[in-house]
Amino acid sequence: MSNHARSGIAVPIIALLTALAAVLRFVHLGAKSLWFDEALTAMLARAPWHAFARTVWRGGEANMALYYEIMRAWNHLGTHEWALRSFSGLAGVAAVPVFYLLGRRLFGPAVGLIAALLLTVNACHVAYSQEARSYALFFLLAVLSSYFLVRAVESGAIWDYLAYALISALTVYSHFYAFLLIGAQALSLIALPRGAIRFRKLFIAAALLAVLVLPALFFVVGRNTGQLAWVPKPTARDLQRFGYFLVADQGTLRQPLLAAFLVLAGLALIFSKRRNADPLARFKFILLLSWFVVPTAVAFVVSLWKPVFMPRFLIFCLAPLLLLTAVGLAQIRSTALRIALTVALACASLVPTLWYYRQPKEQWREAVSYIATHAQPGDAVILFGNYARVPFEYYQPRMTWPAGVSFIRAADSLPSEALPTNPAMHTWLLMHGQPSDPAVAALERNLAARYGESSDQPFFMVTVRRYSNPAPSPSSK
Repeated sequence: MSNHARSGIAVPIIALLTALAAVLRFVHLGAKSLWFDEALTAMLARAPWHAFARTVWRGGEANMALYYEIMRAWNHLGTHEWALRSFSGLAGVAAVPVFYLLGRRLFGPAVGLIAALLLTVNACHVAYSQEARSYALFFLLAVLSSYFLVRAVESGAIWDYLAYALISALTVYSHFYAFLLIGAQALSLIALPRGAIRFRKLFIAAALLAVLVLPALFFVVGRNTGQLAWVPKPTARDLQRFGYFLVADQGTLRQPLLAAFLVLAGLALIFSKRRNADPLARFKFILLLSWFVVPTAVAFVVSLWKPVFMPRFLIFCLAPLLLLTAVGLAQIRSTALRIALTVALACASLVPTLWYYRQPKEQWREAVSYIATHAQPGDAVILFGNYARVPFEYYQPRMTWPAGVSFIRAADSLPSEALPTNPAMHTWLLMHGQPSDPAVAALERNLAARYGESSDQPFFMVTVRRYSNPAPSPSSK
């Protein structure tokens, strides 16, 4: 069958895959509570301009500046969980046909269709298409950036080079780890023969890209305020976990899925050696290999000095893994076997996706609702740290509260005069997880000295602790 005929058949298939992608990315979109980072998105989306600019630039949140700007406009459509996450859902759906276009341009319609199918059902991509964060947009722009790079190399048109520069700049402002992608793309150009590169046009595109990303580069180099101080130092085991993350997020069937993807990707690389005589084909394989290996290796090696290796920051590495897997499947000569293995791999990939829907995020909504339901007039609610304050302030206006409840922000122990004066009132402590911070211990000692008893109500990654005086016994009356 000719490529033209395959392209004609591909149109309705891609339409069906896009529809399936929409179902998988929008089902249960608002069912889970916002976790802290999503609540931060909601806060920035509705903050006054001066506060927004101060937080993004001085507060170290410039990493997703493009996404935050979009969300400030998107915020007018609604501020509930579904509305906040819907932009990511749309970006996730749009990635499917764009991914097909990249796969088709690289290796033909068959590879494009298989890659689009694998992306449609991929648990990692579905999960981050349901977050009010920049990762779905980041992935989409990374795919578009590589698409226009390949198109520019093939066509030599200045407009393709300029489109590559512009989209790559937008990718950087969706997430600073796009610098790793650009480095990998630049490295892959070495595989091209000298005559295949239009150096003047490439220089113009590179100069434009450099000018556009200069503010981001200045921020990365000059405004390090400890934004990644929470990232742990990785071990060799984390590389395996990164593979699990890409093929199954945190879901089931991680090991067999990763093994299958790596075997098929290896088959694709073996096939690439047979096509070494074609410089353009060699460039395409090296682009995918660089796209996957370079960001992963750089982030891991740098982490030995300063930890920066975080799987979700490298979500764009999912694209080359799926594309190489699609190439491996496309090399199977038996049509029946190729279709059977593709369907089997897609169905297996759907299992962790279905598992993901049942897993909670940080249950701030449930925790705040519990306090609002059980609080009494005059109670106090202590929010320990920004990690509790930001999601609480998102959910607090959405709850009905008894009269006279006070809300106290705490970063460390509170003086006694900050606590309720009526000993019959309760004090609620809301915090993330079970923190071991010494400031928490100091605050708890203060509260324990004031109240006779405490009780915990645990939620997923959130703790609600209620302090109260015991009811007086009849003999004491």
